[in-house]
Amino acid sequence: MKSTKTFPFANIVNADRENFKRDLAYTIDCSFCDEMSKSSNGKLSYAGAQNILARVRTLFKERTGVIPAEVEKACLLSEAIIAPSRKAKIKLLKAAGVTGCSVACITTIISQIGIILGWGKGVTAAVTAFFVGTSFTAQYITIGIAVGVMGLAIYFMVSGSDAKRTEKFLKALKRSCCAAVDAIWDEHGTKLAVA
Repeated sequence: MKSTKTFPFANIVNADRENFKRDLAYTIDCSFCDEMSKSSNGKLSYAGAQNILARVRTLFKERTGVIPAEVEKACLLSEAIIAPSRKAKIKLLKAAGVTGCSVACITTIISQIGIILGWGKGVTAAVTAFFVGTSFTAQYITIGIAVGVMGLAIYFMVSGSDAKRTEKFLKALKRSCCAAVDAIWDEHGTKLAVA
């Protein structure tokens, strides 16, 4: 009998998490539509992408009072996909390296981004190992790590049209943020589940 009582509760909790993920994806889609309605050339600008990311961060801040490190890492890595230059990508990857979260969360976020960008298992493992095994400091970054970040930026380059790059950015943002939600649910789930 006990398992029957706890099982529905587990379903309710999981339903809340899935509902929040749907709300999050809907927020991203609505923000994208808002930005595209402002676009004169039919393309998502980098500033528009940053506005979408700001809305995602605001959603978490409004509900939990903080922007969890896992969500920040997902946002920074997604932004690196659409950043307009290699220099901007490097800056974002350095910031993502400083943002701490669990190894399991890093692994999940990187694997979700890797799937969207078409990385093989080897590249995904190397990128994950870089973020897990590298110690970043905010002001001083060693030459070896700096070179590693520059090399890493290559994997965040997306070839093809602006539409393809935008599509990959949006998919990566949704999937990596959903992975972050799974990682933070035990801590923040009750606040995130509240509408």
